[in-house]
Amino acid sequence: MLYPKLIMKEKMIVGVDLGGTKIDAVLADSCGNIRKREFKETRASEGPNAVIKRIVDTIKTVSSHNKIAAVGIGAAGIIDVETGLITVSPNLPGWRNIKLKDILEHELDIK
Repeated sequence: MLYPKLIMKEKMIVGVDLGGTKIDAVLADSCGNIRKREFKETRASEGPNAVIKRIVDTIKTVSSHNKIAAVGIGAAGIIDVETGLITVSPNLPGWRNIKLKDILEHELDIK
């Protein structure tokens, strides 16, 4: 069993399921063990900026006090996985050519 101080120093991974009704984020250790989970309503009708703010807030909440090594996001639509550009998403009204990867790298200060 890891002690809390050791867990806080271990780099963690955040996975996010971005859906039309919910944002579901998990914090996992390097072995894939889920350490924490956080849900928020997407409220997609409020537009991309509001949803992106909720994604960032959800990631920050689930990863509090932990060093994040990576974030992975799954979403429906046409997405360039290398650039993180969401061309269009059927579940998220108004999402056209959203540079989600660039935005999250800037907001979370990670690559």
